[in-house]
Amino acid sequence: MTATEPDRVARIHARRVARLREQLLDEDVPLPLDAPQAQVLLEELDYASHPPVHEDRAPRYGSLVSFGARPHWSDLSVPTRLESAGTDLALLRKLADGRASFVVRTADGTAGLVCFDQSLEYEASAVRLRRETGAFVVQRTRDGLVRACGPDGVITWDSVQWSFKPLAEHHAAPIRRLAPQVDPDVLEGLLELSVHWLGAGRVGATLVLALAGDPRALPHLELASAVSVAPLHVTRREHFPALLSVLGQMDRAALVAADGGISTLGAGLQWSERSSVLVAPTNGTRHTSARRFSFDEPSSLVIVVSEDGPTTVYSDGATTTVVRTDACRVGDIATVGTPAIPDPAGETDVVCAVCRKVLLVDAVHFDGWAGGPDEQRCPVCDSVVVIDAYRAAIRGVRKAL
Repeated sequence: MTATEPDRVARIHARRVARLREQLLDEDVPLPLDAPQAQVLLEELDYASHPPVHEDRAPRYGSLVSFGARPHWSDLSVPTRLESAGTDLALLRKLADGRASFVVRTADGTAGLVCFDQSLEYEASAVRLRRETGAFVVQRTRDGLVRACGPDGVITWDSVQWSFKPLAEHHAAPIRRLAPQVDPDVLEGLLELSVHWLGAGRVGATLVLALAGDPRALPHLELASAVSVAPLHVTRREHFPALLSVLGQMDRAALVAADGGISTLGAGLQWSERSSVLVAPTNGTRHTSARRFSFDEPSSLVIVVSEDGPTTVYSDGATTTVVRTDACRVGDIATVGTPAIPDPAGETDVVCAVCRKVLLVDAVHFDGWAGGPDEQRCPVCDSVVVIDAYRAAIRGVRKAL
């Protein structure tokens, strides 16, 4: 390498990082690109996308980019960690496999290495690592996928396009607004299991959460082929691998008690003739049966995870939220179930005249309005709902037990 070669390489890398920033801005990728620390994050994303090839192989890679002074190591649940600093960044990157070893880069410009005693290569592990450290988790996986887990969600680059999936925890608020009876810890565990374990692992599943009593007592269940297992809990993350394994090998629904315990698998979902008339088919047999079952069983929530990734939550015959991965193009990111800031002054209940479900409505009123009422479609039966307001938005069915 000539004396000017390092400068030439540095200029190439700088131009590539600048192009990456413009690409991320053009595609509306939700990253804090205007933050003072964004340059370090861009450098790590660029390196993960273009690692040095050795013997025709591009290595895995991983880094933690902290926008604070350093990650919150004291909050980690992973039992063993080791830090080293002062080593050349190029060498540190060769030591970071993105599974159990990661480069650590902080806002003050320092770099180091952290090693764990277990693999953190999967999406669920990366999401948890981000939550516990407060850092962005950047990884290049075995198949070349580049992934960045941040406070808003999971951003991925598949060599063709950037995509975004919101964190499961962000969808708890709209569900709890409609179903305040659900235990917050149980809901958080169910969403994490569904979105970042089952969905990320392409495992299709149906989970029925009973908000009160024994889930096996729900009238519209068919239990002839159901099996019992030692209780596994969605509030205990150490049970998630077992749930991922068994749900990937069984059809029909798993029943979840109000405290988060799962002891019944393989339950069939049935529904009434009335729900067949009022609730239209949607997204195939699994989704249709879950939606109609939730209409007949108002004391339940039904979560359906599709094999292609999206997670849908049904309540009272309506879609409460959908968590999915969307291509990062301007205006294309999903807004279904995006939390709306409640306004008590404009919140009201309206009963659908056809399906008789109680709908939670956010309405806008102002003095002097002389126009007619707003008209919306019922999220359950799709009939027209007349709302005495200037503007209105139906948020879903308010669950009243």
